[in-house]
Amino acid sequence: MSDVANQDLGASNSSITVWTDGTCKGWMSKFSMGKSFFGASNWKRRYFVLAALGESVGLGYYEDMRAEKLVGTVRLHSDTTRVIANPSTLVHKQATAAGQDICIIFINPEDKKEMMLLLRTESRDDHDRWIAALTFHFKIIEAA
Repeated sequence: MSDVANQDLGASNSSITVWTDGTCKGWMSKFSMGKSFFGASNWKRRYFVLAALGESVGLGYYEDMRAEKLVGTVRLHSDTTRVIANPSTLVHKQATAAGQDICIIFINPEDKKEMMLLLRTESRDDHDRWIAALTFHFKIIEAA
């Protein structure tokens, strides 16, 4: 991660850190589809890190802010990724927190299928910070 100055994006008590190169880290919840027989879907609170990785952007998520145990990662490319800043339930049936949800639609490089990642920030201010960081890398669709 670059040591460039933090971008001033509002309230100083936020748990979100955004650098001027588009690197961002902080807490969000990720909607998970259950993979067991019972298939419980739920929200998991994770510590996310967004950073440029050469020609792509990595979005990694961890169990805690020490970022020692990687739970998962998504590699995103600007030409195959869409970010919806304020998705509606028409985009994802779990997108019910206006001003806090972010939907990232991307092509999985392994099987070339379109995937959808629904994230929920902890506040509207945090949402604005994440969108500012994502804008550095991707075109943002305001609402859908």
